[in-house]
Amino acid sequence: MSYTKRQVQNLLTKPELELFQASRIGAIKAFNARQLVGKISRARALRDKYRDLYQRQTVRTATAPATRAR
Repeated sequence: MSYTKRQVQNLLTKPELELFQASRIGAIKAFNARQLVGKISRARALRDKYRDLYQRQTVRTATAPATRAR
């Protein structure tokens, strides 16, 4: 599924938004091999960061004691 800039603008930080813009087809064609490797590394690092954050939050939620709703 592809996303538009409008859909992700409120979800991403400024550096993440720049990376999103750099991942679009027009920008990718403009990169040389070294720049492309750098962008791929950055994208993977962010993917791992948010995957790990999701996993930590999921574990924390699952292990936290349930509270009673009043």
